[in-house]
Amino acid sequence: MKGKAPEYEYNVLTNLAEIWQIILRHVDVGESEPEDPVSIRMRQFLEYIEENLEQEISLEEMAASAGVSKTEVLRCFHKTLQTTPYSYVMEVRLSKAADLLAQTGLSVGEIASRTGFNQQSYFGRRFKEKTGMTPLEYRKRTGT
Repeated sequence: MKGKAPEYEYNVLTNLAEIWQIILRHVDVGESEPEDPVSIRMRQFLEYIEENLEQEISLEEMAASAGVSKTEVLRCFHKTLQTTPYSYVMEVRLSKAADLLAQTGLSVGEIASRTGFNQQSYFGRRFKEKTGMTPLEYRKRTGT
């Protein structure tokens, strides 16, 4: 992309994920239309992910959080977000990590831990794949 910062795409994805979460928390569908089961389940899955981001999140646990099968979790994510639960969790983790890098002075290791990465090296590798920068390069570029 000519003329755009290397982290442009990542920032767009981060903003879209945050908008999605705000919509799910604050938009009231109202009583005129009953909410469909997929929307209800997705809200439960997303809440579970948000509440357990620091821990390992399995497909089984996600399914149990909404009382459905693992296959139903996969189907709901595909239908609603056109992605897998694993990919979504990774995006949320990397988004939160980017926010923490930009807004706090926490160490990279602490940020990795707070966002569910057991190994700092794995976190660094995934972060660089997504943003094109190491966590420290990202922090320097964003000014913290």
